[in-house]
Amino acid sequence: MPHDARLAFALAVVAVAGVLKGSIGFGAPLIAVPLLAALFGARAAVVLLSLPLLAANAAVLLGRPVDHAAIRRFVPLLATLVPLTALGGVLLARVDLAALTVVVGVVTLAFAALSAAGVRPDVPPRAERALSALVGAGAGLLNGATSIPGPIFALYLAGLRLDKRAFVYGITVLLAVGNVVQVATYWQQGLYAGNRLLGSAALVPAILLGQALGLRLQDRLDPVRFRRAVLVAVAVAGANLLARGLGLL
Repeated sequence: MPHDARLAFALAVVAVAGVLKGSIGFGAPLIAVPLLAALFGARAAVVLLSLPLLAANAAVLLGRPVDHAAIRRFVPLLATLVPLTALGGVLLARVDLAALTVVVGVVTLAFAALSAAGVRPDVPPRAERALSALVGAGAGLLNGATSIPGPIFALYLAGLRLDKRAFVYGITVLLAVGNVVQVATYWQQGLYAGNRLLGSAALVPAILLGQALGLRLQDRLDPVRFRRAVLVAVAVAGANLLARGLGLL
């Protein structure tokens, strides 16, 4: 595919992913990583999406008052999220490309299946601190290695029975902290070498535009049909990645 066509495709994918993030608060990597990976490879796709994700989450938090109670509540989660995101970034730099492709494909399909099944766990108050640490560890590894921690956060926060405002604020803070560590680790590991830094920066306006559109459309879209369409796209992209990683395509 010519360079201009590849750039246009990447911009369109990231913009659509931004619409998804703006409408439900998370999920941009679910659609962007597998679709970009089909064209650029799994490692490049994860790296290219890192700066747009950081910008999108920063834009949501910009100008909002800090919720100190929420931050304190998420301390056990953040305590494991930060170091495990760094470890995931190190793994991304070293893991075999075919293995990484399989991992991204499996993670994508698993999240699509969980979302389709409507899984919503219940988090007992007595177990919250321990579960928070476990969630932070698992999400951190996925964040650093695949950029796809959002559904884990969403399932966990849904289990805490947060209201819509608290949910959106909480998941955005967690994603933003993970993004900062992710970008710093990728930089330290040399993953922005070549044109990847410029390529990632070039995608920032697209995700911000898509996110702004998603925020405007969130009350007008048919949420059931929209999420079904997204799940189908995610499942197809994940299956394609899995097949590629296993050498079936």
